[in-house]
This record gives sequence, C-alpha cells and structure tokens, in this order.
Amino acid sequence: MSEGEQKAKQYLEANELAIRNIEKIIQEEKIECEYEKQDAYVFTNQEAEIPKIEKEVEVVKKLGLEAEFVTKSELPIPILGAIKFPNQAQFNPCKYANRISKKYARKSRII
Repeated sequence: MSEGEQKAKQYLEANELAIRNIEKIIQEEKIECEYEKQDAYVFTNQEAEIPKIEKEVEVVKKLGLEAEFVTKSELPIPILGAIKFPNQAQFNPCKYANRISKKYARKSRII
C-alpha cells in the first residue's frame, strides 16, 4: 500500500471511529441531539468529474471500506454522480456540544 493510500485509509478509519465514539457518548450520556444514521454523499453535477468520483469509489473499496457509485440520491437536488457512504451520522452539534460542555463544566466547577 502506498503512503497516500495509507493516509487515506487512516483518514477514513478516523471518521468511522469518530462516528462510533460520538454515538457511544450520546447513548451513555442520554443526549437528545437528533442523532440518526444517514447516508452521506460526495457528489458532482459536472460530467467531467464523473470519472474522478468513480475512481474514488474504487480506491475506498480497495482500502476495505464501504462506498458505492450512484446516480440517484436522497439529496434534495439532482446529481449526475456521487459516492455514497452508508451509515454515517447526522445530529445537532449545538445540542451535543451544549450538553457535553455543561457536564464537564460542572465536573470542574466552572458553572
């Protein structure tokens, strides 16, 4: 595996780990922040970009992670092509951060 591929894999794995960690914190702390699993898309509406998107899907799969090339999505806009990353996370970051900051502020007696 090339250095570039290794760095890309580390980046993708770090994203997956972050999702798992945030989900765990939300569950353990019972944070109401509208957390839900959603598919994420990196998309284009330019025909010339389609080969790049298709190549990126191949690379992600080669790195052992899940991705799919699609021409239709759940996005509220038309697309020509996209990388679909399944089971990503969507939540309200303000509600999440507010709850976490209050917890740690109480622990350190700031509030």
